[in-house]
Amino acid sequence: MGNRKSTCHLLKDYELMEYSKISSFTQDEIDQIYHCYVHFSASHTDDGVIDYFEFCQAMHIPDTLVTRRIFRIFDANRDGVINFREFLTGLTYFLCETTEHQVLLSFRLFDIDAKGYCTQDDLKSILVCYLETMKSSFVLSRNNAAELEKIAERLVEETYRRTGLEVGSNVSYEKYRQLYFKHSIASKWLLMDMEKLKQGVMIISGKVANDKANKKKSTSCFQLSC
Repeated sequence: MGNRKSTCHLLKDYELMEYSKISSFTQDEIDQIYHCYVHFSASHTDDGVIDYFEFCQAMHIPDTLVTRRIFRIFDANRDGVINFREFLTGLTYFLCETTEHQVLLSFRLFDIDAKGYCTQDDLKSILVCYLETMKSSFVLSRNNAAELEKIAERLVEETYRRTGLEVGSNVSYEKYRQLYFKHSIASKWLLMDMEKLKQGVMIISGKVANDKANKKKSTSCFQLSC
């Protein structure tokens, strides 16, 4: 990682123009997002990029499997950190509100190793993480982890049965998509929104794209308070 000074430099006009072409933000919004990015990237290690620890701090979220999946979606080149281009395109990606996009987003969270398909264990592991955030809603004994595993396994198997899938079989993206649109009730838990998960993306608030965020009714949003 390269070193840089903590002072926040303004983006040049040609950079603003370039970034506006690859995102859904105006140049003014991009400039404001950049100031937040500089703040986040210096919160732990002042190196000009956002590492995983800084990502969790910026998003106000704990270290969980889902958080790691979200970070990996941002980290497009898989170098373990998020540069500004990745940060900006990641925000754009998560703020897209179309149903098709949300289905694809949830599939990418389930497809843990980017295999192009989900296994039954992939689905169960993410569901366990989801149930962990919601465990106060369940009456559990002291052995919480074991009970959450059993609940997740039952939900996954029930989803397989209700949608006609052979228990234990892999689920491709196309099959996953069909399950959502043809069996939306049975597979509703598969399309877990980020608000319920209390992970990742919350509305961009404050001075950064506030008007844009208020118009969106997407289930995925960011809280970036710099």
